Amino acid sequence: MNNTVIPILSRSCGDCTRCCEGWLESTVHGHHMCSGKPCYYLGDGCTIYESRPKDPCQDYTCAWIDDEEFPMWMKPSVSNVIVTKKTHPTDPSLTYYDVTETDEQMDSRILNWLVHWTYRNQYNLIYSLSGKKYVLGSPDFARKIQAI
Repeated sequence: MNNTVIPILSRSCGDCTRCCEGWLESTVHGHHMCSGKPCYYLGDGCTIYESRPKDPCQDYTCAWIDDEEFPMWMKPSVSNVIVTKKTHPTDPSLTYYDVTETDEQMDSRILNWLVHWTYRNQYNLIYSLSGKKYVLGSPDFARKIQAI
């Protein structure tokens, strides 16, 4: 008998809609969303939630929901940053976390936590501050991410 315990993620978006507010660039049913232009279907929450498309809506997972190592205060609606785990487009074995600021500059305490978390876990990370992009992680990641 296998006594493996499988954790159940207990987090949900709740009232957080940061990924739909236009901070992430995507297209939903032909409607483009980008900085300053939220999802066409965003009202008081998602107006098409039950019939939302697989790409990008159902396929997108916020790192805060996916990884319970993220503290509760890293929820995008609280921290004003969205963290997304991504795969490098030319090297599927290379993953990284992409941090997107929302309606205000990232707080230094949040950046400090992210940097320490990245080093402690040996993750790769990309973030921007004041329009300048920063890359943390392995030399292989830094080299490959600069190429795209």
